[in-house]
Amino acid sequence: DLPWLSAYDTERGEFHVLVAQGAVSPRVSGMVALRDRGVAGNVMSTRLPFTTADYLHDKRFVHDARLDDIFREEGIAALVGVPLIWEGEVTGLLFLADRYQRVHTTQSLSILCTLATHGAVALKNAHDFGRVSAALEKADAARADLEHHLRGIQAAADAHEQMTSLLARGASLSALCQSVAQLLGGSIVVLDEAAHVISRGAAAGYEGAGARRYEPHGEHSAELARALRLSRQMGRSVQAYEADGECCRVMPVIGGDDALGSIALF
Repeated sequence: DLPWLSAYDTERGEFHVLVAQGAVSPRVSGMVALRDRGVAGNVMSTRLPFTTADYLHDKRFVHDARLDDIFREEGIAALVGVPLIWEGEVTGLLFLADRYQRVHTTQSLSILCTLATHGAVALKNAHDFGRVSAALEKADAARADLEHHLRGIQAAADAHEQMTSLLARGASLSALCQSVAQLLGGSIVVLDEAAHVISRGAAAGYEGAGARRYEPHGEHSAELARALRLSRQMGRSVQAYEADGECCRVMPVIGGDDALGSIALF
């Protein structure tokens, strides 16, 4: 005997094998039955059990060449299909195949129908469990995003408090640069209006060389100038370029209506 359970894919109009037992060919687990072919088509249209003692030679339904090849490989002769019905809809099919010609009795069909009823309940429960699991995964993802956002807000608040404290103590520009670089985990260069370096800072252990290599009229000066113009229009930092795996973002330093200089972050 070779029993298998198939679930109905409503979007594709196909039955896909969920589980099979006693198969010789690995192709059995990948069988796909169309809703208008073979025993599946007959059961789908009548919503009643269908049995055949000699499947490959039965002319009462349209054959699927792919399934016929698998059945020949398995040596299948007799086949019975029973619908799994939930709330009036066919959700799957229970099949039982034999490798010899067999006529199923009313009693054996009744047993298969009972099993199909249990199978429909199990399939519905599995579907509901899958939907609940998907909803929980979405909730976990949303919670993770919220926690990440809150950590960002907290980090911004801590940074603001730290900068305010440094300014209140009259910290030097060099100390402010070092603090910002440490908070961002990178390096920073403060430039004047002529794009000359006023101050620098780098986080402990940061190995990027972009800040150290900066020159007022270096190879990236045009990109920096374009990014600064865009940054002033947008009111936030803008990426100027990326080199050797290191990204450079720039933003202007504004005093009133005037640009007093700029900051390059690496």
